[in-house]
Amino acid sequence: MIEEGTQRDFGESNPPSDGLRELLDTFRQGDIVDDVPLFFGNGAEPLWKPERRHVADGDLTIVSDAEGQLTKAMIVTQACDFMRSDNPWVTMCPVYEATSRLDAGQLGNATSGRTGHLIHLTADWAQEEIWLADLRLEMPFEKTILRTKSPIAAFASEEDYSLLAERLGSRRQRPAVPDNCLEHVVGPMFDAIRARGDHRCSAGVREIRVQCDNQINARLVTLLVIASDDGNVPDEEAWNELLADIYQGAAEQDITVLGPEITTLDVLTARELLTSSPVADSESS
Repeated sequence: MIEEGTQRDFGESNPPSDGLRELLDTFRQGDIVDDVPLFFGNGAEPLWKPERRHVADGDLTIVSDAEGQLTKAMIVTQACDFMRSDNPWVTMCPVYEATSRLDAGQLGNATSGRTGHLIHLTADWAQEEIWLADLRLEMPFEKTILRTKSPIAAFASEEDYSLLAERLGSRRQRPAVPDNCLEHVVGPMFDAIRARGDHRCSAGVREIRVQCDNQINARLVTLLVIASDDGNVPDEEAWNELLADIYQGAAEQDITVLGPEITTLDVLTARELLTSSPVADSESS
């Protein structure tokens, strides 16, 4: 029996006030809004640099960015949840202009979709600079925050909105990549790509995935190179050379690397998709 005065349902909320339901119906997943506070909670030992401004005291500290300024944010909540009375929150992630934050290689990875947690905005207003949404930090707000906001388009096409939904879903459902695969296959692979500097392994590539025989300690790793949708074909010779560069180092750690299998999303089997994980350059952001 629930005692009187206790919260029955953490998601329970009051009915939308006049006009709020109609306003919420103008927003969609992926829309950008202005002037949103960036915040997160941290423990006794901050990890994110530079240190942020503390806006509350206690064991769990609420932290804002260093200057306490407002930022753009992307809505990542499904549009259908905007209208549901049992879901009083809308979730957003920070959006920032990245030209001064990332180097040329990092920007190239982000704009081509090879950095899994960064989403490149393609709307007309974002063309002169490089604007990115950062999926690592998702912040909940009561939906009433949108009462003073107007939706700003994030993408130039419906396909880009669909790709956002795919990226959001894949981050939740992707299998974990074992540490030994990250250390002895994925890391050396991206090191070799950067060392080459000729972008041959980047052209025509939508994403890179790895398929491991064991999610704790991989002994067999298959490299899947997914071609982009623009008709460009990844350079098979360059990828074979790259695999040769990392094969021996992985073998010394009892890891056999297979591939590269150059394919497309249309050809990729459901099993390969569900048992593989997208990987990105850890130094790209």
